Amino acid sequence: MGTKAEAYRQLVAKRKSFRFAGLLNPSEIDGGRYDCDHVEPWAQWVGDLDAQVMLVGKDFGGLGFFRQFRGQCDPNSVTNRNLIQLFACLGINIGTPTRPNRAAPVLFTNAIMGILDTESKGGNPVTVGMLRESATEFLRPLIDLVAPRIIIAMGLEAHKGVCMASGVPRAASLASALASSPARASVGRLVFTVYHCGGLGLVSRSFALQQADWREIRAYLLVPGDGTAHAGIPAQKAALDAPRPARDTRSRHRPSRTESVRCLTKREPVEIRFRCPKCGQGIITDDRYTRCDCPRCGATVAILPDQAALAQASALLERAQQDRTAGKKRSKATQSDDLWGLITVVVFLLVLWGYSGGCSP
Repeated sequence: MGTKAEAYRQLVAKRKSFRFAGLLNPSEIDGGRYDCDHVEPWAQWVGDLDAQVMLVGKDFGGLGFFRQFRGQCDPNSVTNRNLIQLFACLGINIGTPTRPNRAAPVLFTNAIMGILDTESKGGNPVTVGMLRESATEFLRPLIDLVAPRIIIAMGLEAHKGVCMASGVPRAASLASALASSPARASVGRLVFTVYHCGGLGLVSRSFALQQADWREIRAYLLVPGDGTAHAGIPAQKAALDAPRPARDTRSRHRPSRTESVRCLTKREPVEIRFRCPKCGQGIITDDRYTRCDCPRCGATVAILPDQAALAQASALLERAQQDRTAGKKRSKATQSDDLWGLITVVVFLLVLWGYSGGCSP
């Protein structure tokens, strides 16, 4: 049996000779002068074959972009600049496209392995057939070869491609894929879905919220029990690794007073649903707390501000709708009450006038 490097070279050779349906192979663009010795051009930035984290995007770009940058990454793109900061949230230094950190335990790739025959850089439409072809022929063998502990799918199309390659059930939307992350592949790998950190993705989810999403992933990079990290990732002693006593196994769990900060307002608490970042257990609490304990593994889980804000906004909308409905009912009831009140006052005045002698002969 050959080495991992030899198996990767064979996969690269297969890609170079492959005829994509509706896509261009980098090996056939301008005689292959901008082609590289990777399955997909994005791996030229970071392409560790022993990577613990595999990042999967949608596609490398169109033909015009590929020629403009000679098959290399754009060092000034918003996506690449933001990725440097997002991987810093994981404690990983990936360097820059022009000065990459070869020691980073990361491999970049895309769900579409070919080049789209367009002049635009990104936002190009792709078909299910393109995703399935690349997932079956290249992405699935690449995942099996590298065997990353964590796969991060960036965007909905990347999520679809990763699901085809790993057997993970596909979510109905990007928001539901993010909320249900991580999904567990059949071989035990964890699949996270995040929003794209480029221009269009930032419209749907702010960069601050995306950074919070990536910080949640960092807890999964720790080796359970000793608090150390994988090679290339700074060690971090986290509260998630601290041994804790058995907790109530009910799904709805309330933390103790010492573990929470109660809201001073007297409004009704708003329910928040999320998952434990360590074991994936579903947790239900409310926005009176800033953190709670997982009922399964006992890990202390912080409640992010955006989770509480989203729950509060949903509750406010629901209450506003209820108030509008109740207001219409109260309006009709008030009109009736006002009429009866007027009649009562008139009768009272007539009776009082009669007793005072107003009706005497």
